[in-house]
Amino acid sequence: MQRCIIFPKVKSPLCPQAERTATKVTSSGVRP
Repeated sequence: MQRCIIFPKVKSPLCPQAERTATKVTSSGVRP
């Protein structure tokens, strides 16, 4: 599992899959 932290205000391509869940992930939300 990869821990990717994506910020809704900052669109950083840390993880390709996390970018899609960025809308559902909060500033302090971490999704596998």
